[in-house]
Amino acid sequence: MNRNAPTLRLVALCLALLLGGCSGFGRPAAEPPNDGHERFADQPDLRAGERTLLQDYQTLLEERDRDRQRIDDLRGELERTEARATAAEHDHDREHQVRVGAEAEVERLAAELRDSRAKLLAQGIELARTEQELLELRIKALEEDLGETGDPAAAPPPASSGGGGR
Repeated sequence: MNRNAPTLRLVALCLALLLGGCSGFGRPAAEPPNDGHERFADQPDLRAGERTLLQDYQTLLEERDRDRQRIDDLRGELERTEARATAAEHDHDREHQVRVGAEAEVERLAAELRDSRAKLLAQGIELARTEQELLELRIKALEEDLGETGDPAAAPPPASSGGGGR
């Protein structure tokens, strides 16, 4: 029975605890305080702690309200900044379109100027050819006049190459 002795002691202890716990089973339990504060009413340190917690809570609420106001202010500022950025982007796009149009116009005018210069040069060359042909015709006419008269001394002097006798 040496082996069963510790087990019997354990069973006896459990029964004693169980019976001792059930002895108050028939009595009504004491009612707890309604708000939980009444049992601490006589302890001023706990009341001061409550006041500190309440003040801290109110401070946090005020900070939260200030933070929310700051967030609202920042959102408004962000919206205004985004609106300005969008307007600046539209202005930039318009300026870019105008600049591209102006560059195209400059290029068109430069091409027109090159064409005009080329035409003027071609007309100048044509004029020079025509004047050369005219001078050759005059020379030929003078040579024919000289050939008919037969007198080289009576021949008029040759015309200058400046084209003054047109």
